[in-house]
Amino acid sequence: MTLQVPPASTAERPRTVIWIDSRTAILARWDGTETTVVRLRSDVPVHRRSTGHVTHHPAIPHGGGVAPQTDGEARRLEHLGHFLRTVAERIAAYDALDILGPGTVHERLAALMRDEDAAQHRERPVTVAAAPPLTERQVIARLRALAGFRAPRGRRPRALPAPRRGRPTPPPPLDEEPG
Repeated sequence: MTLQVPPASTAERPRTVIWIDSRTAILARWDGTETTVVRLRSDVPVHRRSTGHVTHHPAIPHGGGVAPQTDGEARRLEHLGHFLRTVAERIAAYDALDILGPGTVHERLAALMRDEDAAQHRERPVTVAAAPPLTERQVIARLRALAGFRAPRGRRPRALPAPRRGRPTPPPPLDEEPG
């Protein structure tokens, strides 16, 4: 493995946009010439739903008299930590990061990346923002916009005019020879 030397300015710096939640992560990286996209799926268990209204017998003390149960939350957080470390391994060392997502998973990833950068004595910009679910194309569009390469908009010019509908086109005039 070769170490990368950090670029001189942030404009020349490669950039990675990450959209993440507890089920999926989409990593889009722009290195100055091409875009690469990686999609990762997790095995993090979903939150358990509440059981609804539960009545308690008045003779039982509040809390049931035993230690509260977490309903597998510790297991879920362990799986989530493993998933975040897997995502962090896929991120290049000196890329500028933009981390997006709903909930708190994107904030956990940003904290993990900042801690890792501090341990490695690296500095890089890490931007965190809440975002609704995004598709791969939306993540790539955001990456291109942040890198300064917006996608072309508008209609492309046609080489030939479109045929008219409804009326047949007349045949071209024939050249007649005098005679």
